[in-house]
Amino acid sequence: MKKLNGRHVRVLFFLSIVVPVGLLTTLKVADIVQSPIAISKVETLETIVWETERPDSFIAIRNSITSIHEGELKLIQDVTVGHYEDESFYGSAMFWMGVNISASAANGYIHSIHLGVADMEHPDARISFFKAPDRPILQNLSIVNSKGFGQTVQTAFVDFVGKNYPSQIYLLTSFEWFLWSPSNQTHTLEVQSQVTYYNGSAYNKIVQPFRIIAQSDNNNSFQTATEVNEGNYTRLYIGRVDSTDYYKLFVNQGDIVELNIGKREQEDWDDRVYPRFAVYIYDFSKNLILQTEPEYSHKIEFTAGNTGYWFVKLLSDGHNGGFYPMEISR
Repeated sequence: MKKLNGRHVRVLFFLSIVVPVGLLTTLKVADIVQSPIAISKVETLETIVWETERPDSFIAIRNSITSIHEGELKLIQDVTVGHYEDESFYGSAMFWMGVNISASAANGYIHSIHLGVADMEHPDARISFFKAPDRPILQNLSIVNSKGFGQTVQTAFVDFVGKNYPSQIYLLTSFEWFLWSPSNQTHTLEVQSQVTYYNGSAYNKIVQPFRIIAQSDNNNSFQTATEVNEGNYTRLYIGRVDSTDYYKLFVNQGDIVELNIGKREQEDWDDRVYPRFAVYIYDFSKNLILQTEPEYSHKIEFTAGNTGYWFVKLLSDGHNGGFYPMEISR
């Protein structure tokens, strides 16, 4: 347990940030004592983006974002969004998150790793790394510097150094992302890993940026309807408090529109909760064209009788809150 704004809170999970590191780095540790090293090459991988709507209550998410890099260094990295807590327990909406990294060098060794995480859009947002007997888990690594263990900060990081010039390493660390904002606010979490290794002749660095976006859930009326087009949408949320979602789609007269909304047959139920909701279709004048009974999934087809924005309304049955996908085709 720890305190946050006078409240006792529990902690669980893992990660780090975006603090640029110069080409010269000095690390002096019992395991590796070196003079400054010159980085020969920095390879920055494509940013991996993951988005979700902000839920209105507790929900298990357990989605992992994976980066796999093959080369002189085999590097596998997972950023996991564990679950979401609403304000009722913590006083702030909060995501429990984690990161694990494994790396192996064909020649040479892993020198060091920098992990960082920050929510710079919102000055009140905070990060806190979880430190306990089972976190972080380190193999062939030592922590040499950090910010955000046992405290809540806007910008957090952890620096690791390899022990005894390791050809293989592994780490698992966890953190909490406190939003401290209303549900109609969007947050962006910037996460970055920087892995420095020696290939037998030079020091190189691999940089992997991740971006986690928690979108505002503010489409609760015709006026605030989210505009959508053909394609697939995932991690849309409807719940007990946030019971209504509106979408608008521009159609031409005669267009045949197909909607596939809700739980897919191949999805596992495990401990996740899927929402049960009814669907309403309105034309551009907001006249009700058709509606369904509450179900976990819906396949709907309609023909547009006129040109303009048509509306899709989802209404929860008031029991379960959860994520749903939506596929639109025509």
